Amino acid sequence: MSVRIGFLLPYSSIYPDLYNNFIQGFQAALPPSLLQQQAFQFIPSFTKQGGVKDTLDAAQRLVFFDGVDILSGLISYTSLEILAPLLESRQKTGFFCDMGEYLLPLNHLSPRIFFNSFQYWQAEFSLGYWAHQTYGDRGMCIMSMYEAGYQMHCAFRQGTMAAGSAALEYSVMHNMPGHAQMKDNVKQALQKIRESKPSFLHTLFCGTESTDFLAAFAASDLNGKIPLLLSAHMASPEMLRQVKDLGLIAYAASMYNETNDSKLNRQFIQTYTSQAGTPVNHFALMGYETGLAMAKLHPYIQRKDWATVNRLLQTETFESPRGMRSYCHNAALASPVIDIEKISIGDGIMRKLVINQGITPLYNHQLFKDIHTERATGWQNPYLCV
Repeated sequence: MSVRIGFLLPYSSIYPDLYNNFIQGFQAALPPSLLQQQAFQFIPSFTKQGGVKDTLDAAQRLVFFDGVDILSGLISYTSLEILAPLLESRQKTGFFCDMGEYLLPLNHLSPRIFFNSFQYWQAEFSLGYWAHQTYGDRGMCIMSMYEAGYQMHCAFRQGTMAAGSAALEYSVMHNMPGHAQMKDNVKQALQKIRESKPSFLHTLFCGTESTDFLAAFAASDLNGKIPLLLSAHMASPEMLRQVKDLGLIAYAASMYNETNDSKLNRQFIQTYTSQAGTPVNHFALMGYETGLAMAKLHPYIQRKDWATVNRLLQTETFESPRGMRSYCHNAALASPVIDIEKISIGDGIMRKLVINQGITPLYNHQLFKDIHTERATGWQNPYLCV
């Protein structure tokens, strides 16, 4: 009998095929025996734009009506407080995915909840630490109002402070009714950068705002004069491919390097691209990692030995194309491997060169508290990449 996995599925205009990417990645990780017996069955439930109420409604439908064994999908940590009681009352295991735009809540909500995260906040901390060490103080962080509602820029600032920074300027591009968010505001933003003369510029934008800003920056007199640092989303291959004709040099902190020559990464890329016919992306990788974990735990899941499943997820590390992974956020378990990359794009070519290793903070309570209490807008965004 198949293990039924409920998948909370939000809408994303930036990643419209995220569900297919995830499922194809999941299937690429399974051994032939589990594929042949159709060991896992996914049941998606639409959460619209990932708001708390829509997420809870979808989760209740999956648990009460569809009777799923495991609740999974892409969620925001803002939904955890309402999902935890549901999972506890029905004794269900939750294995969720996210980009890491938020930190986990300070309070541990349930021993049944686990996370496969891209941990963007960790990348931001590492990039901030490296930026101050490399370029010194008085950098600038520019973002849209939406990105200012997440905690990535807060983690970046904490990274600069850990390296000794005393000053980092925030610049938030606010929405203007009746105007395009980026195209109508970018000239003013670039002028503000000129006037501030920062030691470096860190940018946090999503989707078309990302590509529009990079195009404007590349065409400006600032290109080549101020070091440009990109968020992990902006530096992802799927985003950079859209601006590969721009003449730009930038830097970013990467949680996953496609050129990693490990056996498991080669196997992931080869299997996924041959089966899906598309390049790998974040959601394909998270699907693959989830598939590896579920395959390893399948004997216990099949027997419905949820106590053992939960214990192993709490204590074990799992092999992944991006190194060893832990899905219970515990300071004693594996921290992510982060590369600082130099990115060169132009003439249709994109190159990435690892130039340093990032500093990865442990899950330190005080650091968590500091980042949680600092947020520029207070905007309650459901999740990144809507």
